[in-house]
Amino acid sequence: MGAISAADFATNMLAAAASPDRVGVMVAQLIGDSFDTGSIRVGPAGLGTAQAVGVVGQVVASHCDDPDWDIEVLVPVAIHARVDAGIRVVAYDVDLAVRARIRLVLEPPCSVLIDLKELCADDVLSTIDPCGMPSRLIGWMRNITAVVDDYVVTFINELLQRDDIVAMRRIDVAELLDRAWESGAFVSGPLRPASGESDIPVAI
Repeated sequence: MGAISAADFATNMLAAAASPDRVGVMVAQLIGDSFDTGSIRVGPAGLGTAQAVGVVGQVVASHCDDPDWDIEVLVPVAIHARVDAGIRVVAYDVDLAVRARIRLVLEPPCSVLIDLKELCADDVLSTIDPCGMPSRLIGWMRNITAVVDDYVVTFINELLQRDDIVAMRRIDVAELLDRAWESGAFVSGPLRPASGESDIPVAI
């Protein structure tokens, strides 16, 4: 096999260090399995209150068609919302598809930053299903969807900008190589013994 350029090596290493599958797993772990909005205001002049519980589905990551971004992540969320409209309590089921875009940024001296595009309302596709006729009769469905969309966008944006999460999004390749050397992962056979010592097998 012929030698490759340093640029090609860096590209291959980047793809191996942060493949779509690995990034998808990381995003799923960061977001978690579910969330609860608590009480939020909805309806005209915020006269109603709503509480929603969201369950996160299987996160799917793939290569992004946009040349400015490397990976596209789709996060499905199933939300059940209960709304106190003052005269009665009604319920809605909302299916969300949240699209996030990620690029891999090389940083000195030898790190990879997983950079995420800040989410906005255009990154959320929602479908609302009123639970029963009373929910259909109350004309707040569009407002409820907008409130839930805004909550999810804000929740994910704030989560991914937390200091501990930002630290997790940075891959120190040099540190990983140091750990590999220290663990003996690069050694395929016994170490050469020092003078007068017997062979010491290295576990791989």
